[in-house]
Formats: sequence, structure tokens, C-alpha cells
Amino acid sequence: MAALQFRARVEGGRIELPAGVQIADGTEVTVTVPEAALARPAVPIERHPAIGMWADREDMADSAAWVRGQRERWRE
Repeated sequence: MAALQFRARVEGGRIELPAGVQIADGTEVTVTVPEAALARPAVPIERHPAIGMWADREDMADSAAWVRGQRERWRE
């Protein structure tokens, strides 16, 4: 099976094909994206302000137990 290779552009989260390129709906394609083009979070996850924001909460020392307790309350 022959394969085509061409350059395309991403606009608004959609891949825009070059003029004249037509691919049937439902066709599976392989897309290769250069690593440099991948979106990166503005803040590295380990520095995100939400990480550790509840670390000082004494009522959440055991977070799994806290969640179980909340779920029990929701069921009532």
C-alpha cells in the first residue's frame, strides 16, 4: 500500500490539510509531531500552586480515609 507524506498546519486544534489534499472521512492516519511543537504547561507540574495546597490540613493526614468519609456522607 502506498503512503502519502505532506506538511499540514494545526489551526484551532484541527489539522488543516494543504489545498487539494482530500482524504475520505473515517480514514485513520498517522501524525508525527516534532517534540519542540508539543504544548508545554506554563508552570512545571511540581511548581503548580495546587500541588501540596492541603499539606497542612490535619483533617486530611490520611487522604484516602478522608475521601471514604466524604463518600459516606454523600450516600446519606
